[in-house]
Amino acid sequence: MTNAVLFPLAFLACSAALVSAKGSGAVVDKEGDEDDVPVIDMAELAGQALIDAAEQGEVRLLPRLMKVGANVNARNEDGTTPLMAAAGSGHIEILKFLLKRGAKVSMKDKKGRTALDYAKNKEVGRILWNAGCRRGKKKH
Repeated sequence: MTNAVLFPLAFLACSAALVSAKGSGAVVDKEGDEDDVPVIDMAELAGQALIDAAEQGEVRLLPRLMKVGANVNARNEDGTTPLMAAAGSGHIEILKFLLKRGAKVSMKDKKGRTALDYAKNKEVGRILWNAGCRRGKKKH
């Protein structure tokens, strides 16, 4: 397994532990408390894990990540979304999964590109076009 696949698996394990801790009455520390336990932005971690899983073709992880709070329209530091990652890697099954769950086809990354600009092949492009996706920034 690659590190990109191990990260989502580790995230799922940590998420399960936090959910279990909250369910048992334990207090999950919040920023500013005396003991200086760092606050983990679980939504951000889940989103990044979803992007990584979409890029790596790990379709079986997607429902689990969404169950623990991953946003189908999450963005990384470049503005890349899971839909863009799947389009750029040519993962048709993941592309369809994300579209069925409300991935926005109009979102643009920091360079103004949409998922259609990332499309690895014609089939990916056709699926995105039929879903209403159009090109973002004009290519120079």
